[in-house]
Formats: sequence, structure tokens, C-alpha cells
Amino acid sequence: MLLIRQHNKLNEISKRDMLTGLYNRRGIQEKLNHISPDHAVYMFYIDINDFKNINDTYGHDVGDKLLICFSRMVEEKLEQYQKRGYLSRFSGDEFVIICDDFTREDMLALAYAITLNFEKPVNIDSYSIPLSISLGIAKASNTDNNFDRLLAHAGAAMYHVKNNRLLSFQEFDEAFSENVYYKKRVSEYIKEALKQDKFYLNYMPIYDAKSLKVVAFEVLLRTNSNDMKALGY
Repeated sequence: MLLIRQHNKLNEISKRDMLTGLYNRRGIQEKLNHISPDHAVYMFYIDINDFKNINDTYGHDVGDKLLICFSRMVEEKLEQYQKRGYLSRFSGDEFVIICDDFTREDMLALAYAITLNFEKPVNIDSYSIPLSISLGIAKASNTDNNFDRLLAHAGAAMYHVKNNRLLSFQEFDEAFSENVYYKKRVSEYIKEALKQDKFYLNYMPIYDAKSLKVVAFEVLLRTNSNDMKALGY
């Protein structure tokens, strides 16, 4: 009996982050696997912006305290959802929330509550530390709670927020998916055109208005790739 209790305790510890006590990657993935595919499931992927700079400026001890404080602040926002939201520390400064049986209104309310929560500095020891986050959200399909696919979608939305320094959150919806697919397709076309040497330069002369002499050239990159005929930037 003692061995069984010890085994169960070790099994539970293996699903928890040692610093914050939150679920780790294994724990949150297991939570998702146990949710009925009939439920509406959302994943929130949160990244603390410039966390490395916070560590470098204030030290790792303060950084650790900040992670714990951040965890508790997000947990407070989840309390009203009656244990249907599961928070995990996914990696160093990245957190994942699994929202079980949420309406779209629930999802939006929680997203706004979390983003607005970090508009003011966070007080750690004697420091007042400005904190901002990047948040991406993805919804599971009606028939499949695939963790890796959901993570990829929420991650793509989160990095869109981060790379564009947006002040809100991004949902991985149909329009966003099409935009991601379009950019990926164009990237593949460019790589293929480079391999096949299908880029060339056009030189456009720039004239002096008084003398009508050529004083410079504007260089335009062109391609004869059929895949990129209708594309332009």
C-alpha cells in the first residue's frame, strides 16, 4: 500500500513544475487527453515578453519570484471558471492554459482579463517591474483534441503578436490560418525560385529634373517564376 502511495505521489510530482507548482508539459498534455472531444476546448499560449532582459537586469532570484507571481495572477483570473481552466508552465517563460468547455464569450473574457492584468508594473521585492505578454489562442476541432496541432496553432498566433509587438491577443481563426498558409506558400516559392536562378534585376534610371541627365538607378528585383506571377509586395 505504501509503495502504491509513493508511486502515485511520484507520478503526480512528475507532472508538476518544480518552481511554480503548476502543471508541466506532460501534466497539461494529459489534462487535454482526458477532456471529452465533445467539449469546446481552447488553448492559450502565453509568452512573457523580454523575460531574459528581466533576468539580466534584476537577477535570476527576482526572475523566479516574478514567474511565481505571474502564475498566481493568472490563476486568480481562472478561478471564476470553476476549475475548467488548467494552467501550466510550459517552458522557461512560456505558459499554456487549457480551457475546457468554454464558450467563445468565456474565451474572450478571459483573454481580455489576462492581457489587461499586466498593463501595470509588477512589484517584486523593492522593484517595480514593467511586464507585458504575448498571447495566442487556438480552438480544438470538434472531433479531435490533438495537443501538438493545437499547440502549433496557438504558438503561431502568439508569435504573430510577439513579432508585431501587438498590445492585445491573436486568435488562430480561419482568416489568420489563410494568412499563415499564404506566407508559407510564398516563402516556398521564393526558395524554389532562388534554387532555379529565376530572379533578375531591372535598373530604372533616375533623372535630374533640370539637366535631364541620369544621376542614379533604382534597382528592382523581378522574377520569371510562374508561381509568383500574381504576387507582389
